[in-house]
Amino acid sequence: MITTGFEPGEDDPAKYQSRRDGTLTYGGKMANSFTQIYIHYVFIAKSRMEYFKPEYKKKIYPYIVGIAKEHHCYIHSINGGIDHIHILLSLAADKSIAQIAQLLKGNCSKHINDEKLYPFRFEWQAGYGAFSVSQSNLDRVKQYIDNQETHHQKVKLREEYLSLLNKYLIKYDEKYLPEM
Repeated sequence: MITTGFEPGEDDPAKYQSRRDGTLTYGGKMANSFTQIYIHYVFIAKSRMEYFKPEYKKKIYPYIVGIAKEHHCYIHSINGGIDHIHILLSLAADKSIAQIAQLLKGNCSKHINDEKLYPFRFEWQAGYGAFSVSQSNLDRVKQYIDNQETHHQKVKLREEYLSLLNKYLIKYDEKYLPEM
């Protein structure tokens, strides 16, 4: 589990607004635009290979955190099983859910392949899961992501993914589900 991202004082503090509850909000490039949007992403590795063993997580997760930070998003938690990752992120005011998914997945894949972390080409499955999280559920979702290793001793990825789709009332066609 890695729970790191933007820390106060590390970046230009003028870009961030402190809130009464202690959270930080990125104002972005648009004056007087303030948001606090939490997204829970799920990315699944192609062919569901065991890419995210602990020794690889130590190399990959900090890189993903850095990409998010570079785009003014804050990762509250990142963790997952050996074949997928969960990311809880505060979305920057000037970015869309799809833009950040593309930036994180694309840059991560490029980094893994450029660094030759595996003896074969790394790829993500097409698409992603993205679920909105309310401020009141932030700690619960963070804890859920932080406990992924324990969670996946009992629950398979397919069961977990379908549970998230159903919880958020997302209609889906089985033929378009990720390979699980």
